[in-house]
Amino acid sequence: MFAAPRLSALLCRHGVLVALSAVPFVLAAGAQVHGAVAARSVASPVELPALRTELSRTFENPDGSFTDQVFSEPVNFKDANGAWQPIDSRLMPSSASGFAYENAANSFSVRFANSPAGTFSQFQTTAGRVSLSLLGVDPTALAAAKPPVVAAADGELVYPSVEPGVNLAYRVTATGVKESIVLARSDVPASYSFLLHPASGQQLSAKREPNWTSPVSVDTG
Repeated sequence: MFAAPRLSALLCRHGVLVALSAVPFVLAAGAQVHGAVAARSVASPVELPALRTELSRTFENPDGSFTDQVFSEPVNFKDANGAWQPIDSRLMPSSASGFAYENAANSFSVRFANSPAGTFSQFQTTAGRVSLSLLGVDPTALAAAKPPVVAAADGELVYPSVEPGVNLAYRVTATGVKESIVLARSDVPASYSFLLHPASGQQLSAKREPNWTSPVSVDTG
């Protein structure tokens, strides 16, 4: 996964995703939450943004009690002003030059082009920016490839047939982006190479990561 705020673990292929699972509990009616909020009359549960954390959301209930929803993965991120905002991994139209889609809201941005030819993806955090291109594949064939298949609500994008029988798939998560190379036949190449382009003035360094199917992670520095 591309991990924020540093560009560590940049290419994790076929990693295991941990699904979000809420574990809510309810405080007694009229109680104070974190010593900050007193009960008031509401018609339906209302989230209290001031009580957000990276892994939790707090709601005020109609009966005056409060519910904390706690998750196993981040559901909120801090914006430029230091306020917690909901993570939104949907893919939306991108206004960045050369890219068609990007994630809606997080501490990092990931963008995808409408073609796998050339620089087709870009990942950016406050630590830096890295662009990605596919090597060893006929660029003419890549340029003629079909547009990506996008499941915007799920944060998923697939470049079909980057080579015959080979799809390149991406899924945006709360903590990064997962890449999968899907082989439809046994006679297609089993390995592929990618070129990482750091932003001007940035350096990349690689290191081995234990227990990963991808042997290296990449950091900016």
